[in-house]
Amino acid sequence: MEITEGHLFMADLTGYTAYLTDSELQHAGPILSGLLNAIIEEIQPPLEIANLEGDAVFFRAPPDKFVSGQTLLEVNERIYFSFAELRRQMIANTTCPCRACANIAGLDLKVFAHFGQFQMLELAGRRELSGPDVILLHRMAKTNIREALNMPSYLLLTKAEADRSGVSDHPVHLAPYSEEFEHFGKVDMVAHDLGAAWTDCQATAERVYISKDSALWSGEIEFAGEQLVIWDYLVLPEHKKNWMDMVSVSAAGGPGDRHGIGTDYHCVHAEADVRFRIIDWRPFDYFSALEVDPLGSGLCYRETWEIVPAGANWIVRFSVEAPEPGADRSEPATDEERAAIVGLYEAFGMPMLEGLRSYVTGAEP
Repeated sequence: MEITEGHLFMADLTGYTAYLTDSELQHAGPILSGLLNAIIEEIQPPLEIANLEGDAVFFRAPPDKFVSGQTLLEVNERIYFSFAELRRQMIANTTCPCRACANIAGLDLKVFAHFGQFQMLELAGRRELSGPDVILLHRMAKTNIREALNMPSYLLLTKAEADRSGVSDHPVHLAPYSEEFEHFGKVDMVAHDLGAAWTDCQATAERVYISKDSALWSGEIEFAGEQLVIWDYLVLPEHKKNWMDMVSVSAAGGPGDRHGIGTDYHCVHAEADVRFRIIDWRPFDYFSALEVDPLGSGLCYRETWEIVPAGANWIVRFSVEAPEPGADRSEPATDEERAAIVGLYEAFGMPMLEGLRSYVTGAEP
């Protein structure tokens, strides 16, 4: 049988057995089904469900599908956020006094990740992943990390996964951990606190979104690809430099060692410098920024880059809001200045989007 390597993941409900044994099945079943479906809905290409295991979702991804370690962290944060938000809504909206509804708060989620090898077995018409690395992933569900690090909900990655995916490049968000496993010996791992990430997300819940209908200028382009890859090409400086046709692109600031709200980008073009700061960050749907007018008018404006599903393809849309006076200017934009900004984006906006499409798909510009 062919041996394959790749990223292996398992999202596992915490408190599942205790919840079922102390709850009325009539209500517990739909609650658990809803929470598991919230996880499943977030598993999109290049992620692929490998198996459903009662209280866990086992999924995988090809070896070279994560452009950055930050994306792997955000993929799993998004899975947890969907779970946590649905759990919050269930708790807030139920008036049922039964034990199943009263015990929802006792359910939580942890995710395990490992990079390794496996074989695909055909058993009774089903495809099952098999191999020592698959066993190790399941052994990771039985660690003492919750007590050792006081971390009820977490993403636990082996060092092999953290190094391969680039997660090791973000040590601010990681806690080292190791444990002995029978037949495997000591396994070095790192943990990311998903509960803390959810709390931080709620603290920065204000949304800044410029819609196509409200924009001063908006452009869009449709092409085939994978949302996670398109997102990375949109936000990572080393890729923005290429498809934006810049001399250089740099980014600094933001949440710890990751890009996000507060990150400042400086894009140097042969004709002008472009500077903007991230003010809303919603992987992998959209991000919004506050940009200083590169024409030197002293104006600034908010803009949104978004990735919208379009059947089997994706639409990337760029929308720019009407300008406002910046810190060194008090008077509003004149009609001539507004027209100049529209002209700037009519001249360069669509070529940028075309450059992105060519960069993602490998097509000729």
